[in-house]
Amino acid sequence: MNADDAYGGSHITQWLLETDSLEDFLQTLADAALELSRAEGAGVTLRRDGRPVTVVSAGPSAPKLDEKQYGQDDGPCLQALRTDAEVSVPDMLDERRWGDYPAYAMSCGIRSSFSLPIAAHTHTAGALNLYAGPPNAFQRTDLAALRSLAAQATGGIALAQRISDTQEFAEQLQTAMQSRSVIDQALGVVMGQRRCTAHEAFDILRSASQHRNIRLRELCTELITNLTGRPRPPPNCGPGPDGTGPRGTALRRRRAPARHGRPRLSTRTQADRVARLSRGRSSSSTMTWPHPASKEVLMGHELQLRAATAEDLDWIHELRHRVYAQELGQHAPNAAGRLRDGLDGDNVYLVAARDADRVGFVSVTPPWTGRYALDKYVTRDELPLLTEDDVFEVRVLTVEPRHRTGAAAPLLMYAALRWIAARGGRRVVAMGRTDLLAMYLAAGLRPVGRTVRCGALTFEVLTADVSELTRVTTDRYRALVQRLRSAVDWRLDVPFAPGPDGCEHGGASFTAIGTDFRSLHRRHEVVAADVLDAWFPPAPGVRAALAEDPAWAARTSPPTGAEGLVAEIAAVRALPAETLVVGAGSSDLIFRAFGRWLTPESRVLLMDPGYGEYAHVTERVIGCRVDRFRLRREDGWRIDPARLSAAVGSGRYDLVVIVNPNNPTGRHAPAADLRSLIAAAPARTRWWIDEAYLGYVDPAESLAGLAATDPRVVVCTSLSKMYALSGMRAAYLVAEPDTAALLRRWTPPWPVSLPAQLAAVAALRDPAYYSGCWLRTGTLRRRLAAGLAGSHETVVVEESVANFLNVTLPAGGPSAAQVVAECRRHDVYLRDLSPLSSLYQGRTLRVAVKDTAENARIVAAFGAALRPLLPPRPATRLSVPEGVTATGYAR
Repeated sequence: MNADDAYGGSHITQWLLETDSLEDFLQTLADAALELSRAEGAGVTLRRDGRPVTVVSAGPSAPKLDEKQYGQDDGPCLQALRTDAEVSVPDMLDERRWGDYPAYAMSCGIRSSFSLPIAAHTHTAGALNLYAGPPNAFQRTDLAALRSLAAQATGGIALAQRISDTQEFAEQLQTAMQSRSVIDQALGVVMGQRRCTAHEAFDILRSASQHRNIRLRELCTELITNLTGRPRPPPNCGPGPDGTGPRGTALRRRRAPARHGRPRLSTRTQADRVARLSRGRSSSSTMTWPHPASKEVLMGHELQLRAATAEDLDWIHELRHRVYAQELGQHAPNAAGRLRDGLDGDNVYLVAARDADRVGFVSVTPPWTGRYALDKYVTRDELPLLTEDDVFEVRVLTVEPRHRTGAAAPLLMYAALRWIAARGGRRVVAMGRTDLLAMYLAAGLRPVGRTVRCGALTFEVLTADVSELTRVTTDRYRALVQRLRSAVDWRLDVPFAPGPDGCEHGGASFTAIGTDFRSLHRRHEVVAADVLDAWFPPAPGVRAALAEDPAWAARTSPPTGAEGLVAEIAAVRALPAETLVVGAGSSDLIFRAFGRWLTPESRVLLMDPGYGEYAHVTERVIGCRVDRFRLRREDGWRIDPARLSAAVGSGRYDLVVIVNPNNPTGRHAPAADLRSLIAAAPARTRWWIDEAYLGYVDPAESLAGLAATDPRVVVCTSLSKMYALSGMRAAYLVAEPDTAALLRRWTPPWPVSLPAQLAAVAALRDPAYYSGCWLRTGTLRRRLAAGLAGSHETVVVEESVANFLNVTLPAGGPSAAQVVAECRRHDVYLRDLSPLSSLYQGRTLRVAVKDTAENARIVAAFGAALRPLLPPRPATRLSVPEGVTATGYAR
């Protein structure tokens, strides 16, 4: 869009004439700047009576950042105002100007900003300030367009001054400031009622004001009035100079209708004005980002997102015929008026609807079906990515014609992405119409270099990593997704928003207890079977050591290098002390070691399924090139030594990670097999063996002795799970002396707290106590497995060798996420394994072994969750791989 055409002088003047006040005019200016820059916040600062004030803003961060600058009388917006020069801040992290302002901006989530002077050389000189979360966010912004907008705004403000005398102008500024006060109050109300962030509350209010076509401050005043029972007195309501009405009537005009087809910007949100990514002759696939208008700010949602039901299928087939046969000519029309899909029964449809009115749908084909729609057009040799186990196909995004300018299309695309991520998908493949290619590229998809023709249409084969699509969505379209969130009744079995950028551990149970530690009594009510903490207490000696003088243990600095703990580990494990490195849990050691050894150029091989921390560190934190060695259900999830040897034998891997016993499969690889694998592997490949659960098998199976002498091998052992010390955070690794010495050099002093050192030493001195606990764990696990298997005839329970077991639900039944959610209603927390691997097909959950009473609660909650989701069926015996301990029946 050409800035001079879109925001030229005629439009600026038109905005001024059509707005009710200077505040509305400046809000229009800020909104237009947001459209041009894709920033996350904007503010307009004007100088009155020698001091700066933020007259209008968009986004909750802008006022805070402006006020911080006013408070210290320095900052980029003030510099732009005072010097009549642009001020660019590419990255607050590198900024050395303006005291502690850059640090404050980063604490508000802002890494870059851009300030332009406006109304220069007038007594109302000011600045337009733009703020963005990512660094270097304005590098690709059309700065010429922003400068044109600022220049035209200067003329507009000057015109406003000529229309309105100085007293009227000052009252306009005061009105704007008072309006901000009532908006702030309304934000607080929405945040309290909806339990949302300030960003989300602001979006909800703005959407409601647009839908009702009233000004934001009027909506907020109405909200406060309804809440308190008292109207808020309007500012400066006395008669004007002529005694006929309020002051400032020179700027108060009747709202003019849209001219030349251009709606007033001041009554629209940023989401309304985002340019359409594409306009095809059909919007069966066209994505737009309109505002998600909700009927009331605090009342329900309008657009429903859900999985399709059997009742939806006829409508899906009918809509497909109307669009792809009659409208687009991709298929030949038929007399039945229905277009069915050969993948029906295998693929998954997600539907958008408003009450009984269906709006649109999208189809997802998961990898476990064994076939894709693309198979009709390309061979697996031509497109090898279709042979991978975690590729999901997204297709036939289709929206009813009357809803094609709404939020349905982007919401369906977003829903498909979230559904795939929740099933462990790592790659997406799609066929995108060539006339809509720009839309797909903007969403993060990339062509693979193959074109497909079907009927009258031509398609490009596209692909993308799920992590990259998620990053594009959360970074580039963050504000828009937040707006869409306020307009949808989300009924899918996956959270609307992705979690924070970290490994998805199973600690939702502590959230139920209360992470602020104000409701710790809940620990007696919640069954935390989603984390693999020990069901038994620490050894009596551990409890005695912690209870002897807790005040001294809390206030006293521990031995700097945990020398006593190192000596105890060396004695108990018969290892040289110089081969040991200790840390605050295994995660501490993983981050420390991998951060020293690996770079984005490193290639890593992980087991799949496998412990998620390793994928997080290697892929997200370091950015390594990661491959996965697929374990097979038909092999009992065990490592096939011959297959793994062949995979590693090429010599391309810098690191191979094996958790033994594996979490989450619970399978143990014999030490002899691993020794043979390592001996035959290339010398350049390092092996990381995680033995967190080895005590449940046999400590003699440890490869610690090999690691102490072989520079290619490192063994990591957590003391948390086996010794009931998860809250203490203590672990150690074993490596040959030179490798260990390098890691110790990068270990900060006091890596393990004094209470943790006391507890770990006492635990290692009582092997008899823990051996008995590990033995009893097996008995409890078997009883729990039998109880869960008896909950329904179609459920399959696979025991591990450790303190957990896995439950797989039948195909076509409820998802693991649904069962986990139902169990939480009973304060029983289980772990959905679906995001860890697509091999689980969204149907497997993990259950930690607890004591007898809590195991009984798990069985009861699980059975209660299944009853409404799984009707009783005739049972047939499930075929279980040889050697796998499994209980239960399946179809």
